[in-house]
Amino acid sequence: MSTVTPELFQHTLAGEVKVSGVGVHSGQHACVVLRPAPVGHGIVFRRVDLEAAPAVRVAPSALASSGGRCTVLAQGEVRVRTVEHLLSACSGLEIDNVEILTDAEEMPILDGSALHWLSELDAVGRVAQEARAEYLRVSSPVLWSAQLTTLLALPSERLQLTVASITEHPVAGQQIVSLDVSPDVFRKAIAPARTFCYLEEVEALLAAGLARGGSLENALVVRPDGYSSPLRLQDELAAHKALDLLGDL
Repeated sequence: MSTVTPELFQHTLAGEVKVSGVGVHSGQHACVVLRPAPVGHGIVFRRVDLEAAPAVRVAPSALASSGGRCTVLAQGEVRVRTVEHLLSACSGLEIDNVEILTDAEEMPILDGSALHWLSELDAVGRVAQEARAEYLRVSSPVLWSAQLTTLLALPSERLQLTVASITEHPVAGQQIVSLDVSPDVFRKAIAPARTFCYLEEVEALLAAGLARGGSLENALVVRPDGYSSPLRLQDELAAHKALDLLGDL
């Protein structure tokens, strides 16, 4: 008789998680509640600040924009944005089914990393459900490129992320991380990495109506002579790009 290891089952939360904070771009306060959800539910946002609490299901078809320095999902006119850190935590901890109630369009930035989401999710725990998890497999190479960014997806028996951040900046320089993604690897090598920007970008971001909630408490600023605070990881900039990529995937 064959057995199925717990990792092959779908998982949901063992209880509710409540998190609140300021959106990095809007500067608006948001209260977010994560609830357990049944098998096959997937990850669904509900805008409880709107009439009838309309839903936005996390799916490729919901992608509204990845510009404006954040990921935006939409169902019709209903939007949620800056979802990548929360979704990265769900993916990193292998949580398949969860309902996310939010009273604002933008998710809170917290400290700019996924550490707070990780702490809250770990505190409540997760439970296996009576259905196998469903996986998407890359069957042949996929290449995408735009401006200075190139993404390459290759077939593999496990999820591996390699991110190279290559710049001529005197401080940032070239950073590379290569990770076999698992809950333990996510906790140690991905979740602590903070969102960042370059000092010379700040005025342009503010002029574009972005980063209204940004501060040195929730972002790492790369200056010509160093960082605004000590790095948490050796290649933190590349690690944060891996965090964002995992959430977007």
